[in-house]
Amino acid sequence: MAYPCFPVAVSTSGVLDLRTDRGAATAHLHRKLASQQMERTLQLLVDLCGLRSAVPAQTSSSEATIEADDAAWFQPSFSLLQVWMKIGGVSHGLAPERDAVLARMALVFTELHASPASRFVCFPICFANDILPPGFSKNGVSALLFPNLTTHGYRSGLPEDVVTERMHVAAVKEAMTAMHNAGVIHGDMYVSNIMWRLSSTKDAVEVKLIDWDTAFIARDGLPQGSRQAWKNTCKWRLYETGKPYMDEEVNLRLLDSFMVDTLEHFCTESEQLWCEWLKASGKRDVRHLNIAFNRMQALYVRQKGWAKTATCRKSLSKDDGQVTGSSSNMSVAFSAPAISHSDGSVAASDDAGAPAAAKKARAEA
Repeated sequence: MAYPCFPVAVSTSGVLDLRTDRGAATAHLHRKLASQQMERTLQLLVDLCGLRSAVPAQTSSSEATIEADDAAWFQPSFSLLQVWMKIGGVSHGLAPERDAVLARMALVFTELHASPASRFVCFPICFANDILPPGFSKNGVSALLFPNLTTHGYRSGLPEDVVTERMHVAAVKEAMTAMHNAGVIHGDMYVSNIMWRLSSTKDAVEVKLIDWDTAFIARDGLPQGSRQAWKNTCKWRLYETGKPYMDEEVNLRLLDSFMVDTLEHFCTESEQLWCEWLKASGKRDVRHLNIAFNRMQALYVRQKGWAKTATCRKSLSKDDGQVTGSSSNMSVAFSAPAISHSDGSVAASDDAGAPAAAKKARAEA
């Protein structure tokens, strides 16, 4: 369980209930032992290559002194408040597809971690087998464990004011460019997969991209099954417009570019477009965020004059009425950056702290 050395498969002798002190402490002990094993392996490789001694990973004082007998009393640093578990896409029932996804993600994370794009990536802590998260009372599950970004002030959902909106789009474009320069295609840049927060100086937006199970290395081409899964999506329309003579690696970037182009299209002071933007803003659950963003994509396809897919037509036929525009909220939105409080109120960014909305996994429709 040693970030950034993904993947480190951690198999335990039984199901660990992380809701109990003993289960969580035992998991931490496994983490410590796995870390020690990797340090020994690294040193062995160094010795075999005749290189200088490696510097072992730093551990906290609590980790350095913990013994097996004290494990049940140790308060782990990866409580459920600190860790976000991704179960979909990597669960037991999906093997061997799961193994192919994990192998592809390992290649993606390796490329990203060694590049400037690393600052835009939420890297996994580990992949764990047979854990028992809340809501699972019998059988353990496989899961990727990630840092819980909401504890660091990140949130999903689009900003609620135009000033922050523009900073948000600029930050997402920068993240996408860095990722593409590293040779990686995300493939699923939905609003719900872009976590963001205002910088400490309130003059920029910081973003982290999550949900990497659809990501791949551009030079390797589309993963098996992706073409079939995506051919009816809105983003496929831009990919289809790629010129025959265009390098395929460059053409594949259009799958991400379409999503960012959609955001940029709605980054405007047009009241009609702003109302659509607001449907994907604020503290909304993932389902509503994705319905709203699907509609934005369909509207963008229509505006570009491209042939609409069944998915586009379905999105355009829906209008869930989450937000209605008015002249009063337009004037507020076009002024200072705003942040939503837990009670639903909105304040200027210089009067409020960073938000922390809950974020759940999304299975692509």
